[in-house]
Amino acid sequence: MYSFWLLDAKYFFDKVSFNNQLLTSASKHTPHPEMMRQLSLEVINNIPSRDLVLHTDGNKSDSGRTGSGVYARAVAGLVFRCRLRNPSNYSVFRSELLAIREASDFALRFETGDTYILTDSKSPIQYLKNWPKISEKTGQEIISKIVSLSQKTRVCIQWISSHVGVFGNEVADFLRKREVLFLLPPLVNSLRSK
Repeated sequence: MYSFWLLDAKYFFDKVSFNNQLLTSASKHTPHPEMMRQLSLEVINNIPSRDLVLHTDGNKSDSGRTGSGVYARAVAGLVFRCRLRNPSNYSVFRSELLAIREASDFALRFETGDTYILTDSKSPIQYLKNWPKISEKTGQEIISKIVSLSQKTRVCIQWISSHVGVFGNEVADFLRKREVLFLLPPLVNSLRSK
């Protein structure tokens, strides 16, 4: 893995993109969830089937518990699920970052075409896009993993709308909620082939 402090955008980020918009411009708060669903599916349906698509989510419950979830379904029926129960003092933003970190970690171990990490939160995308200003460990780890991944594949961190019925996003949300609502082991990964 590349050291964060040795990174240079000119050499390391030519195959990395951070997209906090859909292909067609629309507000996250549009009164038409079906339109947001269709716009999100437009992004997903433009991803070639040989590429790895990971859906991530992180959140905090009303009781203060935080969790992260990652879901991927790859070529040949391979399914990856990851749930993290995060410390209660973690913010929603940090939980989102942890989900992206886990997705990046998985992608590094997976031989595929390009890699797409889909998140329903724009703030981590904007944060990672401004990577030279990152001073905390989790963000630096993510950037280092993304750069390592970009040496073998293109990497896209893409925003999609939340709670509009996009299957992978709903599964990541469900995994995240299970960690928030139930006291499960801190990290449960499942990797299986159908």
